[in-house]
Amino acid sequence: LGEVFCSRESPLTQQAQNLGHQAFRHGLEQGDLATTEGRANLFRSLCRHVPQHVWYSPVSGPWSSWSALNASRSVEHQAKYQQLRHEHRYQIALGIVLYRHQIAKGLHFHWEQPQRSLMMLHPGLNELHQHTQSCQFDMCRVGNLVDPETKIPMKKGMQILTTHEPIFRALHGRACNGEHTHQPIEGSTKCQGS
Repeated sequence: LGEVFCSRESPLTQQAQNLGHQAFRHGLEQGDLATTEGRANLFRSLCRHVPQHVWYSPVSGPWSSWSALNASRSVEHQAKYQQLRHEHRYQIALGIVLYRHQIAKGLHFHWEQPQRSLMMLHPGLNELHQHTQSCQFDMCRVGNLVDPETKIPMKKGMQILTTHEPIFRALHGRACNGEHTHQPIEGSTKCQGS
């Protein structure tokens, strides 16, 4: 597994390693993907490890449903989010290149975004929509996402474009069954007392 745009302690890579599989991360510590040098580091890792799966989770902030709501507040807010999306377009281009790279080698690719992410509506992703399956699920059912302080489940809807049928079958449709209440995601929370 090669995990791209992830945190230093991303659970996906950790779980793969815990199960005895080889996995590597490419986050900011391995190189800023907005730069030529950062992208070169990523492709060196891809060539060295040849991962069966690349899991791609570009920054969702400028594309989130919250950003759309905030952009509707004023012309200034709309301009701000348009600028942020423009600055993050390299992530869409990089994702398309990574997808093509994996497909050319007969390997798999997965693109992760929150549900309702405007990124998934970008016309540049038409190629992926034609050749992947879109699985949608809630994190309270997949991943057991809970608030770190209250331990109350958090729903957080997710969407993955995947080339791997078993991933699609395992994740798609696993929506909240309504058997619990949810901690609202908006606002703030404390973790370990701070």
